[in-house]
Amino acid sequence: MSVGKVNETSIQKAKASGQSFDDWVKGQGEEVFHGTPEKGFKLEKGKPLFLTKDFDSANTYAGYSYNTKPTGEVAKFYAQKGKTLDLNKTENVKKVFQEIYGSPKLKKAYDEIPETYKYLDDYGEVRTLEPKSGQSDFEDWMMMEYQSKPKIENGLKVRTGSYSFEKNTLESRKNLQDAFSIYGKPTRQSVYNRWDDLVKHGKQKGYDFIEHTTESPDTSILFPEKIALNPEKSLKTRSQLKAEWDKVK
Repeated sequence: MSVGKVNETSIQKAKASGQSFDDWVKGQGEEVFHGTPEKGFKLEKGKPLFLTKDFDSANTYAGYSYNTKPTGEVAKFYAQKGKTLDLNKTENVKKVFQEIYGSPKLKKAYDEIPETYKYLDDYGEVRTLEPKSGQSDFEDWMMMEYQSKPKIENGLKVRTGSYSFEKNTLESRKNLQDAFSIYGKPTRQSVYNRWDDLVKHGKQKGYDFIEHTTESPDTSILFPEKIALNPEKSLKTRSQLKAEWDKVK
């Protein structure tokens, strides 16, 4: 059954029970907002639209701040039910990254990253990194492992905090960075850096929405974001719903 037919039946039942449009419209999808720095916003066919359930968060993209009035506007939509890719879940990000970028070469590089790595700190104490556990330990390991003139004591490299690298290791280091991004633990930034590919992949896989966590323009606030991949199909405005309501007698 099409969305239009569903709405027609829903409207008939609502009117028969004496329900008003204002009451009925509350159940016609998730309320979401899009902030834009300019007035007169219009949807562009096929262009993904970035949304949030929180008006105040959307308003920051319209130019609002604590002591500044917005110069743009916030558009309100009703998101219809659809297939959603949740990138707040690490396992989903890894799965998608591997579908898009995965290769035997990168998998081999990732498998060769050690689980643990011992080194000496500035005070001569033995410390242990877990390079596969997160971005920080991975980067520390790679810098110490690939530095051009390592300081070594008792068979262990010393973490000096000042490193230089030979040009001939550039490709190897980049390969490791890519391998960790795809097969390790992805960061929020790694998702941001790949939006065009993620949107393209989402469309190819038949998703209507992508959900993740984003940040305000000044990076001071984190909030949930919902991207409508084909907004003209998955979003409706209040005026569109009112027109559907008025058609049903």
